[in-house]
Amino acid sequence: METEENNQSSQLDVRCSSSCTRAGLTILLFSALAIAMLLPLEKVKQFNALADYVYFRYQLKDTLDQLEAEPCWKVFITKEGNQVSSWLLSVLLEIYFEPPQTDKPKIIYPSTLNKSQENKKTQKNFQNLERDKIPPAPPTLRISYKLWHFQRIAEILTDLGSGKLLTLARSYSPRFSISIYRWEILRKRMISNNRKIPVISRPPEKKLKEEPSIPREELTKYLTLDDIRDLSNYELLELSDIDPLRRELAYFNLPSLGMPVETFSATYFIQLGLIFSLAYFWLFQYEAKLSKNYPAPGTLFGVFQRTYISQNMFKVFVALPAISSALLAIKTLPYTYWNAAFTVFVVGFSIMIVWNWFHEMKKDFRPIPKNHAFNNEDG
Repeated sequence: METEENNQSSQLDVRCSSSCTRAGLTILLFSALAIAMLLPLEKVKQFNALADYVYFRYQLKDTLDQLEAEPCWKVFITKEGNQVSSWLLSVLLEIYFEPPQTDKPKIIYPSTLNKSQENKKTQKNFQNLERDKIPPAPPTLRISYKLWHFQRIAEILTDLGSGKLLTLARSYSPRFSISIYRWEILRKRMISNNRKIPVISRPPEKKLKEEPSIPREELTKYLTLDDIRDLSNYELLELSDIDPLRRELAYFNLPSLGMPVETFSATYFIQLGLIFSLAYFWLFQYEAKLSKNYPAPGTLFGVFQRTYISQNMFKVFVALPAISSALLAIKTLPYTYWNAAFTVFVVGFSIMIVWNWFHEMKKDFRPIPKNHAFNNEDG
């Protein structure tokens, strides 16, 4: 009689099992959404690399335009001639430039003297100073300095020399991949020509591979100013082609909401869903342990504890939300730390669920009545 009562599921067992079943299905749904978010997040990473490539290209062009408008550079070009354009960047980085010299020094008076008439004596002294004029500086005294433009050009070329950046930018879309690939080929050809090395043309790889990075020393040593100008103008992507792609990647459609959500907000929503679902599962799992029939036959816990295979299946189901949450946190770590904090809670609840499960498996958790009489059949 006692054995039949223990083999029957009580109302508490059934309700806790139903609640944990719903929570488990919700956990699996959010875990699947977290894994599905990995591809859009990878596309965001690729788009950011493409945006950085376009940004550096425009920065290079803008810096060259500012160089052409620099008075010191104009004087230097007039003095040295157009042969400067064929000089290597490493040479230009070491040159000190002189500002344009004026024959007549310009005296700037304090603004108070022009507006106020109170101190006429001081104003008269300045008029006498203008009449006498200040003697010019000695002809041997010159102020020279390096132009910041060449330093900035070297930094931009170093950023564009990153093989990882260009590979990510090319992997976003075949349309942009062809343009970036041609720009890379042109840069390699220029460097090879200045190094007096014959260029061997090869067909593009069928599978996109990460190109080796080109160090700053090589870029500055084997690229001339004319080469840099050609690189800055070669197949420059339009900003109007990039902006629609940014708006397209900014949102992700969640089936449960039925509306587009900002990409990183969608990751927060998934992580919070995992936390609340795991907490819900853990609470009802703990509640089910109060029953003397736990794990009762026909309930969720009884089914998973039946065989060795079912026990391992439970381990996989509990590990799945922790793994998917950790992958989501790793993908978004360069942009936000919130998902890493959420992952701590997800892993914590997963550990507590597993602890409750295996803690009860290691002991005889079926209570024995005080008036139970042992016989030979009980062993």
